[in-house]
Amino acid sequence: MECAADAIAYQEASIEVAASPEAVYDLVSDLVRMAEWSPESTGGSWRDGGTGQVGDVFDGSNKVGDNEWMREVEVAAADRGRDFTFVTGGVENNRTWWSYEMAPSGTGTTLTEKWWVVNKPPLWVDRSHDQFLERAAATLGMIETTLAEIKKTTESDTFYPDTSSSVISSSETGSEALAEQMVSVSQVISASPEKIFDVLATPQGHVDMDGSGTVKGVISRDERLKLGSTFRMNMKIGVPYRMKSTVKEFEENRLIAWAHFFQHRWRYELEPVEGGTKVTETFDWSTARFPKGLEWAGYPTSHPKHMTATLERLAELVADK
Repeated sequence: MECAADAIAYQEASIEVAASPEAVYDLVSDLVRMAEWSPESTGGSWRDGGTGQVGDVFDGSNKVGDNEWMREVEVAAADRGRDFTFVTGGVENNRTWWSYEMAPSGTGTTLTEKWWVVNKPPLWVDRSHDQFLERAAATLGMIETTLAEIKKTTESDTFYPDTSSSVISSSETGSEALAEQMVSVSQVISASPEKIFDVLATPQGHVDMDGSGTVKGVISRDERLKLGSTFRMNMKIGVPYRMKSTVKEFEENRLIAWAHFFQHRWRYELEPVEGGTKVTETFDWSTARFPKGLEWAGYPTSHPKHMTATLERLAELVADK
């Protein structure tokens, strides 16, 4: 989308991405994932089941230093493979616009990110013009960082074959087929859902309760998780490595699930029952990029014993609190 003629500030940067315009669009239009690339974004969620179509509204959370804020954004353009644009505060208020444009190039796609301001957001109305210009200048650096991170993710994603056709969906083959790509273990723990969820909703809790021996430590800040949160962990399966995960499902004190690059999910569901809380841990590879690879590696059959050990450690942790 072209910058408005009456914009009072404007920044733009471009980068070459070795992927198709459609693949790039599918990534940048998934605003929940923006926290993986943007220096400011920490996540968010779509309202009313939105999927990134024109008129859909996304509630985004942001953080710089000790300052945290929420912003409502409305999708203004959603042309797959060409243009994804949204505006903070909604189109009617016409404040800060963010636009991602894709154009085919010899190496894949030229991705251009644009930022412009027409009407100052309420936070900036009382600030000096110099402060506003400083913010505009800093935005260019953030755009360049965001583009570089999107490039890394997109090129890594497209290195692997598209296995979306092999992911079984209940709408296609029935819930029984979908269940074949999940394994679950449950245990009733003598504690409230709130107490248990406090462990599940912090990265350090994952280290403390791990029954597999593979989760070694927290790299990112040990902050309470929410939908769209990202966190990084030190891992070890034979050799040390690092893993970045994103919270994909979240309901306070009832449900949390996260996934890393390969997109299979670890899910915890809490249900109040007599005697405490029924906790169900699920390894779900129906969403994985390469589900057959996980099956060939034997993870669906080897994980349940580790999941059982994890729930036992979780029970011990909350008993000590």
